[in-house]
Amino acid sequence: MEINNDVIVGSKLNEIQKKPDEVKLVFENSKTHKTYVLSFKGLLFETATSSLNRRVKYIDLNNTLGFKAITQLRMLNRNPGNYRQLFIQMEGSNDENKIELLGALRNYKILPKRRAVANHKRPGAVAASK
Repeated sequence: MEINNDVIVGSKLNEIQKKPDEVKLVFENSKTHKTYVLSFKGLLFETATSSLNRRVKYIDLNNTLGFKAITQLRMLNRNPGNYRQLFIQMEGSNDENKIELLGALRNYKILPKRRAVANHKRPGAVAASK
């Protein structure tokens, strides 16, 4: 399964969550007014310039890992052959000012983010007291 460019390209990156061996990227698509979560097991590297609140210009998933990803995976005693490289370029990125995310991932999924439903009490309802 390849990454669906229609969902991510043009979307704004709202949130980055990095945990040991798990990454979640939250994108808001202004065309569909939906929020999507790209989650994967692996690593994520960021350029010095923040990519948050920027639109995705280009995204690519490749079987060839870069030197940084291979080195980091080997330091963590993981087999680089089990990973693919994710490249995300943000709008405003150029040769002098790179705004990019680079990931090494195994399995990934893109799912619509569920919206939280507020728990409203019925009008006139009174809370029980002890």
